[in-house]
Amino acid sequence: MSLISILWRFLPLIIVLSAFLLARFSQLHFIDVEILRVIPYFLACVLIGFASMFNRIRFLAPILIAVFTYHFIRERLQVPLSQNTVMSMFTGLNILFCSQLILSSVVPEKGMFNRMGYLFLSAIIMMDVILWFYGSTYLWTHWLAGIESHQAILFEKQYWITQALLILHGVTLSVLLLMCYFRRSTADFALILTWLAGILVFLDFSLLNVSSACFSALFLGLFVFYQQSNYQVTYKDALTGISGRRALDDYLSTLGNSYSIAMLDVDHFKKFNDTHGHDIGDQVLKMVAVRVAQVQGGGKAFRYGGEEFTIVFNRKCA
Repeated sequence: MSLISILWRFLPLIIVLSAFLLARFSQLHFIDVEILRVIPYFLACVLIGFASMFNRIRFLAPILIAVFTYHFIRERLQVPLSQNTVMSMFTGLNILFCSQLILSSVVPEKGMFNRMGYLFLSAIIMMDVILWFYGSTYLWTHWLAGIESHQAILFEKQYWITQALLILHGVTLSVLLLMCYFRRSTADFALILTWLAGILVFLDFSLLNVSSACFSALFLGLFVFYQQSNYQVTYKDALTGISGRRALDDYLSTLGNSYSIAMLDVDHFKKFNDTHGHDIGDQVLKMVAVRVAQVQGGGKAFRYGGEEFTIVFNRKCA
């Protein structure tokens, strides 16, 4: 794997961490503060429209979770957290953030525009409304007193996040990683990136403009994630994992006058399929694709279709 491929794969993570470091070391002065605070809303609106094209509720979920978290911070948490009611809302926001991430991780993907999608969106909105209107009530503040009593000295002096909330975030990350391990989908990676942006904001909450920087970077990172997913669907062969016919067509259009093409196929593959079954045939195609992709001499491998493969050598003549 080339360096460019590695950087492209980890680009969302790099974007979020870079934004946090810029805020951490006060390097955002080149952006007007008011513009910086509006950027997350603009990016979220663009991203919601883009994610809706996929018709996947778990693509939309991290955007909704992040934009409400950011809006709540901007509207309700711009006063000292030393006030009991404000600290209760901060704690409630952490609980809401983690709960919604876990819910988004375990919910099955059934699309957006159906009963499951509408129920999921309704649950997210209801949870947001409860925190917005009841996050500073006396009962909520009194209940939080027991949680905050477990505050460690380190976190009490240096950070606002409590030990209990840190445990909650640890449980959340564990669930997200577990679901990601079993499914390995773009939506699961997006939820982990959302959690990372959130925990960076909550840990260093008093840092100037940290929420604007991290959530702006998160939306940019999610856009890259979804572009990567779109690339996989469009250009990668679903069975073998190597580039498909469309990728070959686009690649050929970029070549000059000097190139060579090798066409390969699996002899008697239909007879093999008829004898051993299509499942075994698929395994054979995967094995052949792995071998073809290991071609030397600068060749690029593609699945042309069926049992046929193509290798293109750019700037080389036969």
